[in-house]
Amino acid sequence: MSEPISTQKVTGILTNAGKQHITTCALENTGLNVSTLVLANVPNLSDNAARDPNMAIPAQAQIVYQTDELITGFIDEHTVAWATVMDQDIGDFDYNWIGLVTSTGILLALDYLPLQRKRQGVNNVHNRSFVLKFAAAKALTRIEIKASSWMFDYSPRLDSMQLAIVSNATAQIDNMTRHLGLKDVVTNLRNTIELQQVHIGTLEQAGQALQQTQSVMIKQRQEHDGEVQISLAKMATAQVSTMYRQAKHITSANNE
Repeated sequence: MSEPISTQKVTGILTNAGKQHITTCALENTGLNVSTLVLANVPNLSDNAARDPNMAIPAQAQIVYQTDELITGFIDEHTVAWATVMDQDIGDFDYNWIGLVTSTGILLALDYLPLQRKRQGVNNVHNRSFVLKFAAAKALTRIEIKASSWMFDYSPRLDSMQLAIVSNATAQIDNMTRHLGLKDVVTNLRNTIELQQVHIGTLEQAGQALQQTQSVMIKQRQEHDGEVQISLAKMATAQVSTMYRQAKHITSANNE
């Protein structure tokens, strides 16, 4: 039977290098660009240990997965999130460390996790979101999409569906026990379990498909917003150029 969809929200710490980078970005008004989420399997790392703000990116041999396919969103003016979806085709690997890396290669933030197992297989999907809180985070990262538009946990919904299925199966078993012989009960029980497993798999696939659709929609919206911002910047540049030419013309006329 396949593993369930795994959803986890991580709230790690800023590294000292990350704090310095944020300060520099704020002073230079360059914006903070997180480009990569990294997963690693670091030997002898305990999720109960204090996080080391001076820790560097793990050695390449310990890195098991990294991606630049990130979904971004803000929770409030000082809290932002980055997320990725590892679908059923990604794996096999274990990881206990997660980090955010900037476009300039600086480890911005990190966290330690209990050992996570990512395996290929139907419905084995891991959703990981990394939430950070610091002053003016929304403005500095220039994230304009609310995280609530994609930060949704399907687990409670699936759990309730599975509970209903189990209750239904139990009622069917009780009914068969009263009216059938032991051999028939065993045969029907096997058939019932197989049918419920298929139904559970279908429900999980539906949840995965919905989440992937939401991810695509968010990315399309981000691309559209980027195009709008570029258009506005071009319009502003054109207006400044026009004003400059007009001012230059007036100055020339006055000199004559």
